[in-house]
Amino acid sequence: MDEAITTVGELTDGPEYLESPTGKAAWFGMSVTTRHRVDDEWVSDPPVVYRVVVSDKENLLLVPSLERGMRILVSGSLHADGGSLVITAEDIAPGIRTHRRA
Repeated sequence: MDEAITTVGELTDGPEYLESPTGKAAWFGMSVTTRHRVDDEWVSDPPVVYRVVVSDKENLLLVPSLERGMRILVSGSLHADGGSLVITAEDIAPGIRTHRRA
């Protein structure tokens, strides 16, 4: 069952392109690390890695500008494919805030 998700993370690799009888698509890895406060300190949870699949024409126009390490926002539907978590993107956008490390 698919579940709606919107998340922000960093690309773990540059996009790869696929062409099939149903059309063009691209995919890339995305790592998301959540943080929370414990007393007066920020603690990072282990990263969750997603495979993001992009197939609609508008989002495919943005894909060539994406590169490893970029911070992006992805919104779409989440499902499991074997041992992988896959987001089928409905919207993607570059992150406008830089990642701050503790």
